[in-house]
Amino acid sequence: MSLPTDNKKLYNLWMIVAIAAVVVTIATCVLCQVHSQDYDNCLVHWVSYLRTHGRFSSLGHQFHNYNPPYIYLLSAISYIPCEPLKSIRLLSVIFNIAGAWYIARITALVFGAGSWRTAMAGALALIIPTVFLNSAVWGQCDAIYSAFLFAALYYALCRRSRMCMLMCGLSLSFKLQALFLAPVFLIFLLKDYIRWRDIWVIPSVYLLLLIPAAAAGYPIADLLTIYIRQSQLHPGIHSLNYPNPYIWVTPGEVPSAVHTAALLLGASIIFGSSWWMWRQTRLLHTLPVPMMVFATFVCGFLVPFALPSMHERYMYPAEALTAAMIALYPRRTWLWALIPMASTLTYTRVLLRLDDTLMVEIATIIMCIALPAILFVFYKSVKSAYAHSFKTIQS
Repeated sequence: MSLPTDNKKLYNLWMIVAIAAVVVTIATCVLCQVHSQDYDNCLVHWVSYLRTHGRFSSLGHQFHNYNPPYIYLLSAISYIPCEPLKSIRLLSVIFNIAGAWYIARITALVFGAGSWRTAMAGALALIIPTVFLNSAVWGQCDAIYSAFLFAALYYALCRRSRMCMLMCGLSLSFKLQALFLAPVFLIFLLKDYIRWRDIWVIPSVYLLLLIPAAAAGYPIADLLTIYIRQSQLHPGIHSLNYPNPYIWVTPGEVPSAVHTAALLLGASIIFGSSWWMWRQTRLLHTLPVPMMVFATFVCGFLVPFALPSMHERYMYPAEALTAAMIALYPRRTWLWALIPMASTLTYTRVLLRLDDTLMVEIATIIMCIALPAILFVFYKSVKSAYAHSFKTIQS
């Protein structure tokens, strides 16, 4: 069936934007000379180590503090005969594109694959400033675990349980921050969109991906506790550049009771929000796609906002999902845009290596304004979905 003329024109326009975004992103990977501290202090040395100590045998050495799957990818790109910075960026950009594709597929569940809104969501997911900067300039790997999360969300909405669990396992294997979206997937479990009996897939995938490193000689006990050691790198409760109130806490160690209290406060906010969400959805026969995308968007920035010692990069999934939110709820584009706007300020501080926290403090003020507004709109969205479902049942 042919598309209406106006729809086809807009669809083609957004496809051109998406292609242009990919070209510009790849060009930036190759030409941009900005080096982040993470690259100078860690990534370039890791790739160099892999090249000089043997790709496989070095997997058994403890020269990094990341989970092995990312090191496997670094080992693969270390064969590319170019400066490591370029190949590391290109690796992340590949997953940027994959994530944008799944965001478009999620949007297509509402509007259809040929809709201009679907094309717009995919294109916007490539040009949101922080999404672009994270991969094409910074060379971070947040695009990798996030792409698997977006795939998991798509398969959950399609009720493809094992594929969803597979993607969750892959995401968790790259970053512990994949757990930030756990409340949303718990809703899917409780509503039987994904099956409890398939949960075994997640730990199985996680453990399978540890086998190459274990075979190369990496101590198994250390492999199983990498995430625990990562969580102990920053003993204080101050923000690590994330725009939340902890940015005003003086850096340094604090009594364990204070750290525990901060974690419990964050956990109570997270579980309280999850419980409320479940209470609102338990009587719904089906979970509306827009509402679940909204819930994922909220979890993506609310969870790290509520916790201490968070990096600015941990909002990446929410930033990318801004594209889907604009497509699904276009009348409130100005509100959704506050999230990447705040995050862009924090990225500016990191990439320009500024010592002053003014940028993050401004970003925190923006977040404190945006958070209650977005939660209120989310509340109205859930209530509207509930009312619509009730009317459907009555009729």
